[in-house]
Amino acid sequence: MPKANPLDTLLGGADFEVALLDGTSQTVRVRQLPLSDYPKLMAAIDDESRQIELYCRQPEGWADTLKPESIAPLIAKAEELNDAFFYPWVQRRLGRQEKIMPGLVDRALASRSPNTPPSSPSRSE
Repeated sequence: MPKANPLDTLLGGADFEVALLDGTSQTVRVRQLPLSDYPKLMAAIDDESRQIELYCRQPEGWADTLKPESIAPLIAKAEELNDAFFYPWVQRRLGRQEKIMPGLVDRALASRSPNTPPSSPSRSE
């Protein structure tokens, strides 16, 4: 996992230029998400469009205006800024859930078929 630039962390994000399908470019702010947005990120874990829109504080559907070559670098920057904080939060959350309902994580993993893709959450909030 790449380490975030300390200045980006201090400033809460980084400016990032993306290419749009209409041939123009746009500079967006890729945010270091606040703790209060972690549940939204968790709900979007299998939806990169929704993640991009959350990281960049853009409206629903905005990610579909990006050229494909902008997507992976944008996600990489967002993960650089957020992974060191988000994944420990996920572990703490799972630990609390396991305390409340012992065996929950094992049952959830066992109930998913290895060939079944995860379902995408609704795009409405």
